[in-house]
Amino acid sequence: MQLPSPRMPSERLATLLRQRQQLAEHLIWLDTEITAAEAVSTLQAAPLTASPSGSTPPALPAATAIAPPVTPGAPAGPEFTGKLIEADPAALARANALADSVLESYRAQSTDTPQATRRSCLLLAVAFALLCTAAVMGIYLFYYR
Repeated sequence: MQLPSPRMPSERLATLLRQRQQLAEHLIWLDTEITAAEAVSTLQAAPLTASPSGSTPPALPAATAIAPPVTPGAPAGPEFTGKLIEADPAALARANALADSVLESYRAQSTDTPQATRRSCLLLAVAFALLCTAAVMGIYLFYYR
């Protein structure tokens, strides 16, 4: 049995050091994920009542913040301020009317009834069965006779 030499080859040493660095990075990532999961679970477990002192609730850790994807060279979009925008009732009514008209146009285009769909499905099933039967008969007649 041969004992390993006291000095490792430099290539093997470099591989082991690289693997140790990757494991360390993975452990750091796991720690941030655990911290984020704990923060989310504590926020979900906390009651949704206003605090009596009027103070703001604690902020989420930076690891749980969701940021939009950034594309290099793309123009920056509008900043999210966290404030809700009040909808104009007239604009909301126009949007609802437009949505209803689009839905009606799709309803008017649908002329199929369940009976017609069922009949077409059965017709396709029979055609497929006939095609399979013809294929089996053809194989039998041409290859086995």
